[in-house]
Amino acid sequence: MPSAMNDTLLEYYQVDKTWSVLEESVQTLSDRVNVYGTEIIKDANSQWVGCPLRVHRRCIEPMFSIANKIAYDNLMIQATTQKSSNFDQIYSRSQWFEVQSNEWNGHWCEQEGKEAFKIIQRIIEQTHSLPDLYIISPFKVVADKMKKLLKDKSKYLESRLKPVEKSMLSNWIYKSVGTIHAFQGKQSEGVILLLGGDPSKPGAINWASNIPNILNVALTRAKYKFFVIGNYKLWSSKPHFQDLAAVIPLTKISNEVSHIAEKEEA
Repeated sequence: MPSAMNDTLLEYYQVDKTWSVLEESVQTLSDRVNVYGTEIIKDANSQWVGCPLRVHRRCIEPMFSIANKIAYDNLMIQATTQKSSNFDQIYSRSQWFEVQSNEWNGHWCEQEGKEAFKIIQRIIEQTHSLPDLYIISPFKVVADKMKKLLKDKSKYLESRLKPVEKSMLSNWIYKSVGTIHAFQGKQSEGVILLLGGDPSKPGAINWASNIPNILNVALTRAKYKFFVIGNYKLWSSKPHFQDLAAVIPLTKISNEVSHIAEKEEA
């Protein structure tokens, strides 16, 4: 809404600016009218937070603790019991797959995309089903290129799926790959955070890591497993991603291993 129109409506209806839709979110307005909650005092300022936003009922560890630290000042209360996942026999833990490459197309790194494909490939080969899995990136070009990679490999993936699920692959790719903001409010068994980010363009990487929102949304989409693919040295030095790197185990991927996997797939 244009600010001039917003101000006119506030004045006409004699509404205080503290209720302005341009300055307040649905979350802060909900907090304000919630009779149950707590007063948070920080830097001599106080803020009322409603209790439903403090009780977390989606993610198990390590996603919960990381998100709790980077975005909620460790005020969230964990109400999700540790549960088993369909991915447990394939990937026993969440992990960071380190990919270092000098080949970039904008913020897209094909080697990172191939590592994401290998995770999807392994799950489908084990389960013969489309996984409850999101592939999320901060950058639109990375999401678009990942969709194209999966479409190019669709015949291979279809050959591993149950007959009833082969026709669903195209729709699964469309709904399961996208930018962070496309998945707000959604949840899945697992998430692949495909970082991308051309090292020669640090401004975009600084944008993606400067505030916790992007990492927080990606983390809290995943109920049971969280996989990160990207340049560990580059991203682990950034705000909020430092906290991620301190907790999630690192798996180094060499070019040699990647080439072997491609030959086996062929």
